[in-house]
Amino acid sequence: MNRILIIALVLLAPLSLAAQKVEQIVEAYRQKIQATINSTDVQNIYMEGDMCFNELCFPAKLYSQQPKAMRIELAFQNITFIQITNDSLTWEYNPLTKVNKLERLKSGDTGKNKKDNNTFNYASNDLANYKTLGYHVKLLEKKKLDSLETFVVELVKSAKDKSKYYINTSSYLINKIEDKEGSWFFASYKKFDAIYFPMLSQQQGSNDFIMKFKTVKLNQEFSDTLFTIPAIAYANSLKGTSKKSSFEYYFEKAEAHYDAGRADSAVAFYDKAIRLNKESEGAYNKRGLSKIDLGDYYGAIGDFNHALEINASSASAYNNRGLAKYYLNDQASAIVDYNKALQLDKTMAVTYQNRGLSYTRLEKYDEAIRDFDEIIRLKPTSGINYFNKAVCLAELEKYDEAISHYNLSLKNNYRSDEVYNYKGVSFYQLEQYDSAIQNFSTAIKANTKNLTYFENRGRSYYAKEKYKEAIADFERGLKLDDKNSGLYNMIGLSEYFMDNHKAAIKLYTKAIELNPKEAVYFDNRAAAKESLDDYVGAILDYDESIKLYPNDASVFYKRGLVKIYSSKKYEGCLDLATANEMKYEDAKEAILKNCN
Repeated sequence: MNRILIIALVLLAPLSLAAQKVEQIVEAYRQKIQATINSTDVQNIYMEGDMCFNELCFPAKLYSQQPKAMRIELAFQNITFIQITNDSLTWEYNPLTKVNKLERLKSGDTGKNKKDNNTFNYASNDLANYKTLGYHVKLLEKKKLDSLETFVVELVKSAKDKSKYYINTSSYLINKIEDKEGSWFFASYKKFDAIYFPMLSQQQGSNDFIMKFKTVKLNQEFSDTLFTIPAIAYANSLKGTSKKSSFEYYFEKAEAHYDAGRADSAVAFYDKAIRLNKESEGAYNKRGLSKIDLGDYYGAIGDFNHALEINASSASAYNNRGLAKYYLNDQASAIVDYNKALQLDKTMAVTYQNRGLSYTRLEKYDEAIRDFDEIIRLKPTSGINYFNKAVCLAELEKYDEAISHYNLSLKNNYRSDEVYNYKGVSFYQLEQYDSAIQNFSTAIKANTKNLTYFENRGRSYYAKEKYKEAIADFERGLKLDDKNSGLYNMIGLSEYFMDNHKAAIKLYTKAIELNPKEAVYFDNRAAAKESLDDYVGAILDYDESIKLYPNDASVFYKRGLVKIYSSKKYEGCLDLATANEMKYEDAKEAILKNCN
C-alpha cells in the first residue's frame, strides 16, 4: 500500500508577497500546522471516496484513530481488501489469494515515514520541524502548477535526503511534494470544522496512485475492533517458520516474475502456489493471464474455468476468459463472457474496452463505439479508448469525427506515432493530402523503423502526383523489407506516370516474382507494355490476370481493346461483349464504336 499523505491545515491570512524570505514562508506554513496540533478536538477521522491505482479505481473507506492507528478498506467485486496499521505493525489481507501479510515497522522510523503509516495528522512533517531535524531550507523560485502560483521550497539534509514543497502563495496550503519516492499533488481543499483537507491527492512515482475523497467526517465513533489485527495473521506471518514452504512465498514470487515480464517462470511459481492452495481463485486467474502472455490460450481458459468453479461471481475471471477467447478469434463467445463480467461489475472499465475490441473484430462498429464511450466516461483520460473509438469512426467513414478523437487520444498521451499514422489515413481518405503527409511525417519522426508510415506517406505524395517524392518513400520502405511486392508495384506506378514505361515494367516484374498471385500486378504491367505497343505481351498479362480473378469486368474490357488494336477484332469484340454482360459501364459504347 502506498504511503498516504493527507494534509490537515487551518488557513491563516497570507503573508505580503513584497519581500518573501524562505523562513517567513515556512513559518506561515508551520503556524497552520501548529494550529492543528494544538487542537485536541479531532480524535477520529473517517474518509470515503475512491482510490485509483494505474487508472483502476476502487471504492475506499479510511478510518484514522489519532494518533494510534489507521484502517483502509478497498472494495472490489463484493469483496474487501484490508490494511491495518498501528504503532508497530502493518497488516494487509488479500481475500482473493487469502494472503495475510504482516510487517513490523522499523524501530528507527521517525518523522514523516512513521507518521504517514498510521495517522492523518501531517503536523510533524519534516518541513514544519526542519530546524529540529537538522534540515536546511531554500526558496528556489516561484512556479505555476496549472493556474496555481506556488513557492518552491527545497528541504535538504544531504544529497540523498532532499525534497521540494510547492506552497500556494495565497493559501499557504501545499499543492505538491517531490521526493525520491515520487511526487504528490494536492487539490480541492474543503473545510471541516475549521480544518482543511485536500479532497484530491495524486502520487506519481513507481506506481501511479490517486485518492478522490467525497466525504470527511470528524470524531465518528469507532469500535476498537476496527483496528485489531486478527490472531491468524500473527500465526501465519510472524511465527518464524520457513517462508519458502508457504503458498504466499510462491505466489509473491510468481507475481514478481509476471510483473517483470517473465511469464514462463511466473507460471512455474503459480504451479507451486496452486499445489499448496488449490482453492486460490487469484492464483488460477493470474496463472491464466501468464498463459495468455505465452500464447497458451486454451490453457488460460482452463485456469479461468477453475477460478470460476471456486468463485462463480468473479467478474475478473469472466473478463480474462473472454480475453483468451478474443485471441483465439472466438469473438462471439468472448462477448458472452464480457457480458457476464459486466453483469457482475458494471464499473470494470477494462471489460468495456475488451468487448469493444471484439465488436471491432466483428465489424460491429456502432456497438464497439458504445463500449468505448462507456469506458471514456469511466476513464476520461485514457488515450487508448479515444484511439479505439476513432478507428471505428474511420471504418464508418466518419473521418472528421475520427480525426477529432485521434487528437483526443494524443492529448491523453496515447502512442503518438501510431495515432499520427491513423490520423494521416483519415486525412488521406478526405483527400486532404497535405495534412496526411504532415501526420505521416510526424509518425516517421517518432519511429523510423515502421514501413507502413513510409508507404502511407508515399501514397499521399503519389496522390498529389509528386512521383519522385513518392518513390523516395517507397524505396525507404524497401530498405526495411526488400521482399515487399506492393512497394515495387507502387514504384512501378510512379515510374509509369512519369512515362518511364520500361523501368515500370521491370518493377512490376519484380513484384510478380515476389507475389505471382496478385492480379493487379499483371494488369499494371499489361498497361505499361501497351504504352510501348507491345500488344502481345499486354494480352498475355491480361490473360494471367483473368485466370487469377475472372470476375473483373474491367480486365475483359481492356484486353478486348488491345486485341482490337492488334487486329484481333473478333476476339476483342467477344471480350467487350463479356464486359458488357458483366455491366461494365464503358463496354456498350466501345462495342458500338468498334464491333459493327
